[in-house]
Amino acid sequence: MTEPGIHRHEFEPVEESPEEILESAKPFPPFEEMVIEGLTEDEDRIFLETILNA
Repeated sequence: MTEPGIHRHEFEPVEESPEEILESAKPFPPFEEMVIEGLTEDEDRIFLETILNA
């Protein structure tokens, strides 16, 4: 018997192998494209706090 608040889930099997899934994954862009330039110190601090508290 399942306890209250606990849900049982049934999952369908994955049809792709782990290797196929990894091969289809999109890689991260280069670091240079991920950096946000031109932020003030306050904007940089607020951005980092927001990410860390998400």
